[in-house]
Amino acid sequence: PGDIELPVVGNANQVIQTAAPPSYPTGSKPWWWFLTLMPIWCALASSGARSMRNRLAEEPQPASQLEEDIEEIHPRPRDYWISMFFIVFGVIGAVAGLGSNIWVQVNSIYYTPS
Repeated sequence: PGDIELPVVGNANQVIQTAAPPSYPTGSKPWWWFLTLMPIWCALASSGARSMRNRLAEEPQPASQLEEDIEEIHPRPRDYWISMFFIVFGVIGAVAGLGSNIWVQVNSIYYTPS
């Protein structure tokens, strides 16, 4: 009593206005775009999105999406190798960066007496 039920109150025909899709800038890219190898990263992301879209399109979609009807898509062995490469590369990079900073501090390479 006295509570407002949101599904009942209000205009049922009201439509939420959607924003226009963002317009991407055209013209030349900034200098850091090429310095950070963004064309390569964008090509990799586009390739991954395209192949995932193709893989999902190949899977038969059941009429009803019940829990027992959903079929899992498992990663391929190549996906494991790529993820392991990134993990090992990250660990080596972290160890090398930390080790070089410690070595510089211990050996006082950049020490300038004032």
